[in-house]
Amino acid sequence: ELIKFWMDIEIDNNGVLDQTMICSRMLTRYIQTYCSNISRFLLADLIEPLITHRVALEIDEDRMTESQLLSRMEDTTALLRLCEEFKVAILGRLCKLPLELWQIFSFLAVQKQQIVGPVFLYSFLCPAIENPDQFGVIEGNVPGKTKRTLSIIAEVFLRLAKNN
Repeated sequence: ELIKFWMDIEIDNNGVLDQTMICSRMLTRYIQTYCSNISRFLLADLIEPLITHRVALEIDEDRMTESQLLSRMEDTTALLRLCEEFKVAILGRLCKLPLELWQIFSFLAVQKQQIVGPVFLYSFLCPAIENPDQFGVIEGNVPGKTKRTLSIIAEVFLRLAKNN
């Protein structure tokens, strides 16, 4: 009932909180409280090799070194391949998420259609890709250039969520 109450709140566009924000916070809090291993389960084996091999891909020409400018097409192709690998792996693992999380997804989908995917991406998945050390995906720090690569991958997913 409390969830339903929060979902029924109508706040105009100038308000501090809107329904999407409430859903986002609710889902994020649930994941942080009850599903601490989800981010590791979904992402660890995807991110750890990037850190181990210090993968550094760049698409912003202003940030590229001269050698990166020469291999720009290779970096773009590698980045697209990585994004596809992440997508396929994550989608394949979603069915193994805890039942309670699926119940929240179901409730949100019934109350506010087309909110589950973007909320999951914006509140949890993309921040966990971009900051794996803060979400328990890996232990230790992510090297700077690999962190940039992970930020680009997260940005690709965020743009996909925004456009779909």
